[in-house]
Amino acid sequence: MPRSSLLVPALLLSITGLALTTGCSDHRNGNAHAQSTVSSATDSRQELIAAKAEIGKTLADLDLIRRHGELKPAFNSFSDDLSAVKAREKTIRSERERMEADSDLYIKQWQNDGAQYTNDDLRKSNIDRQGAVKRHFTTVTKAYRDLEDQYRPFITTLTELQGSLANDLTGASVDAIKPVAATAVTDGEKVQTQIDDVITQLDGMIAEMSSDNPGKSKK
Repeated sequence: MPRSSLLVPALLLSITGLALTTGCSDHRNGNAHAQSTVSSATDSRQELIAAKAEIGKTLADLDLIRRHGELKPAFNSFSDDLSAVKAREKTIRSERERMEADSDLYIKQWQNDGAQYTNDDLRKSNIDRQGAVKRHFTTVTKAYRDLEDQYRPFITTLTELQGSLANDLTGASVDAIKPVAATAVTDGEKVQTQIDDVITQLDGMIAEMSSDNPGKSKK
């Protein structure tokens, strides 16, 4: 039998954590899932920081338009920054989905390992820790969902403002869209506040799970 054929079953057992006679390998696999989740959360954190800055630039562009600054350059800058905001929102959603998938794998691996323990105290302590980590996941997920709920209408309003100004970039048009622009600024500030909340929740989860910096995180 070819050597590659012998390697495939062993690889599958290692990935799924079903090799009961190699517990050490299972634990390394569980730790890999944990660190993958931390890595995903850290990447998401950086995306959120960038998103907040890009929203700030877009709102500054819109404010300049509202104050009848140089309309053409301000509008071009607004359009470019809005494109960046839209792209970043998609990236944040993708990062959130990846992090959720990693966390699900991590918890399932942890539960599979814990089910094999014969020591009642160890089994209970693992269940307690799983509960604490899962609560962090739930809190982070809720914060992300709240952010996405605010992001979508905010981007829609900005896109419609962009379309209106593209068709009529005049002082009269700017005066006409001022109420909508003011609402967009307020909504954007709310999105930025929600981004801060997501970052705070991510920091808590990273601190809870990180083996490199237990109990601490940077903001």
